[in-house]
Amino acid sequence: MANSVLVLPGGSIPSVAGLVNYVFRNATANFRVSYDEALGGQGPILADAVLATCEADMAAMISWFGVSLPSNTLPVNVYIDVGSFGASHANCTDTGLHLAAFAGTNLDLMRFLLVAELDECFMAAQGKWDCGSSSGEGLSRVLATERYPNALNGFASAPTWLDGPRPNWVDTREGTDRDYLSIGCSTLFLNYLHYQLNYTWKAIIAAGAPTLAGTFTLLTGKTNAWTKFTTLVASKYKPGVPSGVTTDNIFPIRFLTDIVRSLAWAWMIIAGGLLITPGGVFCIACGAPINVAGYIGRPATILVGIVLIAFGIFGLVTRNAQRTGGRN
Repeated sequence: MANSVLVLPGGSIPSVAGLVNYVFRNATANFRVSYDEALGGQGPILADAVLATCEADMAAMISWFGVSLPSNTLPVNVYIDVGSFGASHANCTDTGLHLAAFAGTNLDLMRFLLVAELDECFMAAQGKWDCGSSSGEGLSRVLATERYPNALNGFASAPTWLDGPRPNWVDTREGTDRDYLSIGCSTLFLNYLHYQLNYTWKAIIAAGAPTLAGTFTLLTGKTNAWTKFTTLVASKYKPGVPSGVTTDNIFPIRFLTDIVRSLAWAWMIIAGGLLITPGGVFCIACGAPINVAGYIGRPATILVGIVLIAFGIFGLVTRNAQRTGGRN
């Protein structure tokens, strides 16, 4: 049985050793792609889809992990198989990747599956993540989803944890990549680090540790990962209440104070616009009527308006950067 897998809930990887006749389709600098001849006309289509993006996917992995795959593990051999099992390779270092064709029509699903297995090879090369554990499997899935967000299909694991007993797989990890309860906790927590706390994937990956709590500590300097994470999640998704979630990401979770701050910056822009618009605002100190005591003059009024607009734009851009600056 394969040691490193991406399977649907309750799924398993079939043994194909010696049973499949593969047709070699083509190669790139780092990949060789073949397909099961039983796929017929869909085989070349799926293979070409993988070939079209595999080098870009590898470039993304190199950027995120900060390492390349060892030369003795290249080229990566990709085999597209009949079935809907998911994807697998023999172990974290093995670059012989098997992808299930499913219905044979979803090209991005093939690419998603490739990234989900390829990034595990990079985990082995980097040495900070165990692809056969719940945290490593969580990382495998969030990175594949980052590359192909519309291809998660039935592989979402977060709902299993949200709608279950919510065990703590942050302070510890499970030594398997097949338990959707522990994987769901891991995917959610990694997305929390990325989309809520705004750490880049590169920073998160570099902070790999024996547990996700350890990664949190390396990133933040704090030791309350589980409490911070679960308190925030429970504020919107109450334990024991069906979440209605169908994806692996529920973040960012925003509060009223965040909205008020954004509105305050927006109001500065509006006020500035009114000031520079002739007749747009009346103010005892800077309004339009020249005969009002304290009027500072039209040029000064325009300057104040420009300053307000600049501050408002700066505030909104800064807040947006804080929200999205880690999304790479």
